[in-house]
Amino acid sequence: MTSTPILAARPSVARLVSPKVSAGPFPVKSILREPSSTRTLEYSQKLLKRKMEDRYEGDQRQGAAGKKRRLADGVLVDDEEEEEEEEQGGNEDGNGDDENEDDGAKQGSSEGLAVSRDLNGAALLFNEMDSDGTPDDDDDAGKRTPPAASKRRKTVHFDMNLNITTEVGRRTLEETKLLVRRALESHALANRPGHDDQDFIELVDVFSHDTEAYRDPRRSSSNSSSRRGGDSSDDDDEGNTVPPDELVLYVVALTTCTPMLNKSCINLVRKMLACSWIGRDDKFFRAYVQFLAALISAQGVYLRPVLEMIVDRFKEPSPSSWTVPDFPAVSCEAAQKRLHFGLRYILKLFPAARLAVCKLIAQKFPFPAEPKNAHMLYLDNLLRMREYSPDIAADILETITAQLVKIDTEFQLDLSDMDDDLAAKVVLELARKNAERDAATASRRTDAQRDDDDADDDDKDDEDASDVDEADNEEDDDDDDDMDSDADDADLPQFGDPDYNEELARVDKSTRLVEKLDATLDRLFALFTPIFEDPDSEAAHRCLEDMLSDFANFVLTVPSSRHTQFLVFHFSQKSLTLQDLFTGTLLNLGFESNRPAAVRQAAASYLSSYVARAARVPRDTVRNVASILCHRIESFRRRNVAACRGPDLRRYQELYSWVQALLYIFCFRWRDLVDAYPDDVVDPEDPASFVGKELEWMAGLKSALSNIIYATFNPLMVCSPPIVAEFAKLAHSLHLMYVFPRIESNKAVHLSSFASGRYGHGDALREDAGYTVDDEKWLQLEGNFPFDPYNLPVSKRWLEGDYVSWTPIPGVSGAGDSASEDSDSSDSYDEDGDDRF
Repeated sequence: MTSTPILAARPSVARLVSPKVSAGPFPVKSILREPSSTRTLEYSQKLLKRKMEDRYEGDQRQGAAGKKRRLADGVLVDDEEEEEEEEQGGNEDGNGDDENEDDGAKQGSSEGLAVSRDLNGAALLFNEMDSDGTPDDDDDAGKRTPPAASKRRKTVHFDMNLNITTEVGRRTLEETKLLVRRALESHALANRPGHDDQDFIELVDVFSHDTEAYRDPRRSSSNSSSRRGGDSSDDDDEGNTVPPDELVLYVVALTTCTPMLNKSCINLVRKMLACSWIGRDDKFFRAYVQFLAALISAQGVYLRPVLEMIVDRFKEPSPSSWTVPDFPAVSCEAAQKRLHFGLRYILKLFPAARLAVCKLIAQKFPFPAEPKNAHMLYLDNLLRMREYSPDIAADILETITAQLVKIDTEFQLDLSDMDDDLAAKVVLELARKNAERDAATASRRTDAQRDDDDADDDDKDDEDASDVDEADNEEDDDDDDDMDSDADDADLPQFGDPDYNEELARVDKSTRLVEKLDATLDRLFALFTPIFEDPDSEAAHRCLEDMLSDFANFVLTVPSSRHTQFLVFHFSQKSLTLQDLFTGTLLNLGFESNRPAAVRQAAASYLSSYVARAARVPRDTVRNVASILCHRIESFRRRNVAACRGPDLRRYQELYSWVQALLYIFCFRWRDLVDAYPDDVVDPEDPASFVGKELEWMAGLKSALSNIIYATFNPLMVCSPPIVAEFAKLAHSLHLMYVFPRIESNKAVHLSSFASGRYGHGDALREDAGYTVDDEKWLQLEGNFPFDPYNLPVSKRWLEGDYVSWTPIPGVSGAGDSASEDSDSSDSYDEDGDDRF
């Protein structure tokens, strides 16, 4: 029995109304209108004969097309057969079928990305965008066709015993579209009883093995048939059976069917989103990005999954995660360019995607425990996003700052739980790793210099190429070092292993946190430095405003943050305008009554620490800030002194924060507060020459300090003891005021007796019930000054010349035993402040 090709199985309407039929004894119009009883037997026989002739002609044409395909596939055909095929092709009727088939072939040959016409102009925008490493914009998407796709036609034959359709040859785009649409339409009816959903399952399977090497199904079938019965395996039906250059046809076909990809097709969409699209050729990459755009346009519910798929790949440093067999290897840089090309295209087409991607980059940020190279790769991708999406640049910087504070805080909490010996081991481990890194860098530079010396001096182009390769190799070596470090960390014994060492694990964890923190800050310093080359420019001003916004939202109220704030510390010193912007922000935050008490206290700490420690803050700024603090302190004292019954941090926290800030500024910048001194005995460059001399101080400083110190507020009892002790020594040696008697009398005062709410609300009656304050240090201000020395090993190079270090003044001492104790306290404060991270 001769099988009928599927494409010719049904005669078209054009054949039924051909001129041959209309020439019969009855017109076609009357046949359609006359009752069947009026039709004669003779006419019925003629009509059946014509149908059979049409069927035979269709078989002949299909056979001729099959011979031509076999010839294209390398099968020899006799010249007589070729002439017969040409003759049969020339004797076909003139009903327009040949023209339709030729048009179909032409349409199949223009597959590529011809579907862009269905994207409502999206392809025009896609071609206008600069891919930078992707196909040129001048390429015509409609001319991108798979090899020989337009010359080969799909041929199927039927095994009537099994009723299985076997595919021979390659599909054209139009045939793939028909196949995909049929599978989706069939899936839409899958919930009906007795309906077969096999077509949709096979379509999902097309994208289930895209990362595997291509396996020819015909070869596998022949191997399977040669086996003995019972030896065949089900694995023969699995694997990638789609040729590498044909998967793009499915992507283009599905692009035209995106309105049909509703929630019932979620499995197919998931497989497509998991496809390794950045590791394939450029044709597939462009078609896939078009598919993503069409999918989001037709089914908005897939916006987040598409963006999530792209953002997830931001922290994949290994090429093995996107490499596809049968395709050339794609470098890490090229893969990142493709990712950002697709993301930029989506952000440009769909403005709603910007808010979604801002949320995703925060949610997908690597955890502190993840490897360093994943952190750095993710950071680099976020910074690259800022270049082509300036409207979300502030949100990206906000995300980076928030995650940086999280790492900084976690490290500080780990360090605070360690004893001195364990913290010293962390420092030693960091020093060892830095020494190894420096030695490796020096060795590479020495080898490169030796190669340069041996090279031909006249060959300038070769030297430049060598320099570029050397820089690339250094970056690759750094990445390799990071991966090796992460591998070493993974080899450490984990909790529960027999060789697990808790102390070693804690040291290793803290060391890795410091390295991530250090590398991230170093990258940010390098990023913003070019912007502040002109510190008075609008770009620099706007950039610092963004930093201050993130600083106020994420850094200001986190006492454990020790390093993140140095971005603002460094760049705000670039000009007087930027300094005024920073100090003005801190003054507003510290003095606004509607702010929480924690915010005002933190603002006072940052203000005093910045003015005291920033080396480029001029004398006028120091005096202006000190004058403002004196005025605020005096005004507060006058308004509240009548109601004050003793030192109470809970009630007067704002006042004590200002006083402590003023004392701290005095300890570091007291020379800027001196108006006049004896010129004949004082050397302005020698701090020791000021000791014991009669100095003229800034107006209002001495009176404001004397009034508040000897008032019932008693700030020397509440402020941090190390700061009070250092102020007492300096004030006495410089003849500002003598406060040691006040400090001595405070030893007999108990802060708990003045704690707010205890007596006024009957809390004293609950002392026997466990409501006692055992440690009065909680009723004192902490000496938290956020711009203490910055000791991260790599990124500290950016702060050279920005910092005022503490230098004790020779000849400055206290009074008697109290002075000796205070000196010890001050020394311990200095060591804690300067030698810790």
